[in-house]
Amino acid sequence: MAKAKTEMKWYDEVSLAVGIIGLAFGIIAWRDAKRSDRRLLQIDDALSTRYLGEFPDFITSIVKLLEGAKREIIILCDVPAYGVFTDPNNWTKYKSVIEQKLDSGITVSFICVSHERLLGLHEKRLSVLAPRWNVWRKENQSLLQAIYDRHILSVAPGNCTPTDLIDAIAKAHQKALDDVFSRGSVSQIDSVPALYFWVVDGIEAVFSIPNVGQHPTEFGFTTHDPKLLEAFKGIHEDMMRGRGAA
Repeated sequence: MAKAKTEMKWYDEVSLAVGIIGLAFGIIAWRDAKRSDRRLLQIDDALSTRYLGEFPDFITSIVKLLEGAKREIIILCDVPAYGVFTDPNNWTKYKSVIEQKLDSGITVSFICVSHERLLGLHEKRLSVLAPRWNVWRKENQSLLQAIYDRHILSVAPGNCTPTDLIDAIAKAHQKALDDVFSRGSVSQIDSVPALYFWVVDGIEAVFSIPNVGQHPTEFGFTTHDPKLLEAFKGIHEDMMRGRGAA
């Protein structure tokens, strides 16, 4: 009986020792994994160009970028009221930060597609929805309600027609152009850019690659690559010279 107890005690002690060793190895493995994760994050942070996500998720990154502007903001995109329909909350933040920078004397240079060209594009896009408009309106009730609450859409979402939506979007873009960007340097072009970008102080940018006719509609990236920034500056200067600043 005493022998059995001794053997049982020995077994418990061995089991405890094995458990402690296993726990130690587990802690070491966890620590090494955390170190690997940190290294990966450090590598990711060190990359000059990184993927941000799909539109409109990266608008928050644009806002954060613009908040850090000290001297100059350069913008090339399709519309003045960027994200006003798809993400009205962040459109408001985007508009506000640009207004704040203009108030503080920071230069804002803006290029977008002309009003007439935009109107044609919106009409073309919404004509595709016409056959299933009632279904689309129901599926996008929350978006319509959001722009109605902000007085962008003038009719109740349940009564909204394609024409009502086109008018609302066109007016929102024109208002942004008149109230915000006209305080800076503005140029309008007749073609839709193959690339959109927001450059701050010549040292950092967010850029977007449109995915025309597909979903998601854009893919966003951030960069501080000198060659890319130089290319963005060159594109901007060429467009400003070619079209003339308003």
